[in-house]
Amino acid sequence: MSSCSCYLPRDVHVETFATLSATLLGASEVVYTGLNKEPPRRVVEESDAGNLVAVGLGKKAMLVAMSTQGVDKLTEGIEVATANIREVLRKESG
Repeated sequence: MSSCSCYLPRDVHVETFATLSATLLGASEVVYTGLNKEPPRRVVEESDAGNLVAVGLGKKAMLVAMSTQGVDKLTEGIEVATANIREVLRKESG
């Protein structure tokens, strides 16, 4: 079962946002793997318009968050959320 929950402006297509976020995360994993390095835990994009953090949660899940708040505050929130989500996923698979 897969699900997607998000709060995006009405004119943003959820599928496009999810696909491009997955591409961003996947591309960074390919770069690191090509350098014989562990893949990154997260990808952070900073912009004057806001910040985006994408975190992989296994082979078929990821969490992407955007905020106009500082990247440090966003990253802290993502770390808490991903720990909780990983725990739920672990219990479901185990």
